[in-house]
Amino acid sequence: MDTYFPGHGPRRRWRGCLRDLTGLLRPARCLSEAIWAHDDLSANYFHWFTDVLPKLQAWQEASLPCRTLLLPATLLQRGYVGESLVRLGFVAESFDAPARLEISRLWVIGATAPTGNFRAELLQRLRSALLGSTPAVSVPARCIYISRADAKQRFLRNEAELLPLLAVHGLEIVQLEGRSQAEQIDLFRSCWLLVGLHGAGLNNMLWMPPGSRVIEIRRRGDNHNNCYFAMASALGHTYSYVQADDQIPNDDQIPNKDTHTAELTLPPEALQQLLQSATEGLRC
Repeated sequence: MDTYFPGHGPRRRWRGCLRDLTGLLRPARCLSEAIWAHDDLSANYFHWFTDVLPKLQAWQEASLPCRTLLLPATLLQRGYVGESLVRLGFVAESFDAPARLEISRLWVIGATAPTGNFRAELLQRLRSALLGSTPAVSVPARCIYISRADAKQRFLRNEAELLPLLAVHGLEIVQLEGRSQAEQIDLFRSCWLLVGLHGAGLNNMLWMPPGSRVIEIRRRGDNHNNCYFAMASALGHTYSYVQADDQIPNDDQIPNKDTHTAELTLPPEALQQLLQSATEGLRC
């Protein structure tokens, strides 16, 4: 990103600017050095793991000394942020507008790849670093479908129709809301097949053994959001997708064409063939 407005994000207004100016009158908190690696998207689970953490992994590999990451207090409220920093050996220094900081040396880490794209070997090494001493699973055979049934946006309106088909092929129905990073690692490190709607839940392919399979449910006509195809390729997984259609609630309403908020419908038969080939030979 070319710009970042701490504490205000893309909706920054003149009142935010005035609040920053009043902060100049406050006593400053002094730091000898810190790292800046986040941007306006970093509060998103996907962007934290695929944009911010690869920067920190590259920093570690360069044997640079500073291990203090400067982060907004609101970002540190997200449990996975603190958990992942501990796993990589970094500590967080929080700030919040209109607090005033004086930093003798601020290290700013640039992007390791355009967002939604990956340096494969770096991502694989990040995976290993985050897993740490987590015991490997000798014969992972778990098949998981990530449900967004409780989501307020971006969900399958006819998910109930898919449940019998998923059960026939041995897929567990899993909801991720409220699970810690450690719980998600434990859940997906034994997973060979992951099925889910486009969204941050698919980020958990990061914990799956190389050579696993990912099936993404995509909105028909979306040829832009290819990040999970790129991620699966970087991790050595087999990737497939099935297309779901925009739901039109009433004849006089226009369907939502935003992939991130759309309500979709996926006929069971559209998923059947992919599941059949994906689960052959697996003991789900």
